Amino acid sequence: MLDQNFLLGALVLALTVLAAFALAAVTGLDPTLTVVGTAAAVWGIAALIERRGRPDPADEPSPILVAWEDKLSETDFAADGPDTLADLKARDLTPETAIGQMLIFATEHETSNGDIWFEGQFIRDGDRIVIRATEPV
Repeated sequence: MLDQNFLLGALVLALTVLAAFALAAVTGLDPTLTVVGTAAAVWGIAALIERRGRPDPADEPSPILVAWEDKLSETDFAADGPDTLADLKARDLTPETAIGQMLIFATEHETSNGDIWFEGQFIRDGDRIVIRATEPV
């Protein structure tokens, strides 16, 4: 069975060509030019509609995402931090119970002042559980 988006696209393409030929008949312009112009206009409008409703990535802070694995790896969290790997394992976190849990963790990138600590929260990102850093602490 054909994909619904494919059928919708075929319908829009057919209507675009029909509209272009109607425009050519009314105005006396070359049908090729009206097909190209009408298709470009429809494509531009579709791009604007598709873009509407999605937040601008430049407006959001860049989150630090750490993919959930069956076991949290030693490299994801500092061994001596407020939330050590042992602390997280003691919470007995699973993907279902982790959502919404807050934690403080360090990045793997040390600065001249030591590790950079972040406060974060486990969130669902599609089919993954990730940590979204809220701000450095």
